[in-house]
Amino acid sequence: MSVSQHTAIRTGLDVKGRQRSRPASAACALAMALPLLAGAVWAQSPHPAGPAALQELTPLARMLVGAATGRSTAAAGVPALTGPARNADRALTQACTEINRYTPVPLDRETALVQCTLAQKKNLNFPITLTNYAAHSAASQGFRLNFVPILQKNICNNGDVRILTRLGLSLVYRYRGNDHETVGDVPINETICGTL
Repeated sequence: MSVSQHTAIRTGLDVKGRQRSRPASAACALAMALPLLAGAVWAQSPHPAGPAALQELTPLARMLVGAATGRSTAAAGVPALTGPARNADRALTQACTEINRYTPVPLDRETALVQCTLAQKKNLNFPITLTNYAAHSAASQGFRLNFVPILQKNICNNGDVRILTRLGLSLVYRYRGNDHETVGDVPINETICGTL
């Protein structure tokens, strides 16, 4: 069983299940209190449409859900983005529209993917709500300093994300509290993944 991105952060393991060095005590407390990015847990969470409905999405939409949740789809959606007659932005917009029919998608007990949007050419946004925390709470303080680098590493370890970034896509995982206020952004692109 692989360790999800979310579980890795909470337990102090890297995504391959190895113990990683512990950050400062404040960061550890934040890691325990502020789960971020689930893996396979979303498929076990109750959802009005159910996991079977999410599996009925087109391959590109499934790939984008996998990029948001940490589940690799073995590059299922690449054909929709490549080829001379393909319009990547149109394909991404259609895939986000499909995903948004099923949102919010629970990632775990404390986070949910609330939307997929194409902000501009090949730039996707994944707003994620921390369902048990307000943006101003102590649990969300220090997000950028303590968690953005860890999340970037874990997100870039997803093979689908690496492929998407190599195809020129940029992803922004926008975390917000249950009060809808922004906690912080986790930007992902080819340059970031290439340095990790």
